[in-house]
Amino acid sequence: MIALPSRGRTVLVLSSALALLALWAGWAPVDRADWILENALTVLTLAALAASYRVLPLSRLSYALIFLFLCLHTVGVVFGGGLGAAFLGSQGDPWDAQKDMAVASLGALVTMLVTAAVNARFRRDFAREFVESLRVKDPRPHGEETLRRMTG
Repeated sequence: MIALPSRGRTVLVLSSALALLALWAGWAPVDRADWILENALTVLTLAALAASYRVLPLSRLSYALIFLFLCLHTVGVVFGGGLGAAFLGSQGDPWDAQKDMAVASLGALVTMLVTAAVNARFRRDFAREFVESLRVKDPRPHGEETLRRMTG
């Protein structure tokens, strides 16, 4: 079995690499205000991940995939900044939004399949855990019934 770095070390390395990429991308943007606005998603994502790090820990693979997305977004902002307004709506294709959604769905499916393949490869009990996660553990009703009992 391959020895993997701890989750904390993985997050530290990925965060450092993303910070270096952000410094490069923000060194001399065409329009600083536009660059800041376009990177708000990255900042909000990192804030959410930092706030939930201990309460809702993700796998190293999840952090790596989020890092990859944020890197693509950061680089895309550098090379796509200012081009969006000129390009938006110029396709002339009435099915453009549907095609975009189909490609996004395909990307999500590929991501789930890659994640499942990596888990199946490195975690031999992945199939058992997956089936177990679908089983109803507590058949008692929850939600409104539980809230009613808790509030007396």
